[in-house]
Amino acid sequence: MKIELKNVKYFAAGSDETNCFTATVYIDGVKAGDAQNHGTGGPTDVHPLTLEQKLNEYGATLPKKVHKFAEGDFEYEQNAETLIDELLDDYLVEKDLKRRLTKRVLYTKVGQKGIYESRAFDAAKLKTVLAHPTLREKWHINQLLNTLPLAEALVLYKEQGSSYGAGQHFYEALANELHPEGCRCRDGSCDYCQVYYGYAVEEIAEVAAIVEEEIREDAATNGQFGVGL
Repeated sequence: MKIELKNVKYFAAGSDETNCFTATVYIDGVKAGDAQNHGTGGPTDVHPLTLEQKLNEYGATLPKKVHKFAEGDFEYEQNAETLIDELLDDYLVEKDLKRRLTKRVLYTKVGQKGIYESRAFDAAKLKTVLAHPTLREKWHINQLLNTLPLAEALVLYKEQGSSYGAGQHFYEALANELHPEGCRCRDGSCDYCQVYYGYAVEEIAEVAAIVEEEIREDAATNGQFGVGL
């Protein structure tokens, strides 16, 4: 059975304890009903009842899901609500990944966990950075998500943790590596620094403030769905 969500409308401002959304549910390419959640902590509603029953029956045939928490594993059976909620999570994470890939360099580092990301670039600058011959070497890149097929990048993005959680923000690396090997100016003014970082040394404090604000905004709007899905 192929279950899909289409016409998804997600309301970040209304997502308090759960994701606030509406969507059309398709099964094997045919419209089967609708799903919604008011975002206040209640269950996801699936209509009509026949669709909910069908998804519950299908979920009962699937392996149990296991979520790992610090205090232990939580195992549960799949049903209409969990199936729809997981599809919504997938939709939101994919949307977030696509948005970031259009403006930032996303990558994993050799020997380290998490997704790293650059600052935002315009399209021309991003193309220049991605094409730089020593990019992988200087940033110690293991896998460059921008060059992977979307499906592969999405799997890696989920496994390593998106920028909302396990992923380490690139600016943290910038703060610790003000003058990487290969820098010619030692003050952040050369082409190397401008291409790779875009900030002079005296702007590091300002960059840190911007990053902190970005993190706060992410946590306030989308933080509930970005990690380990």
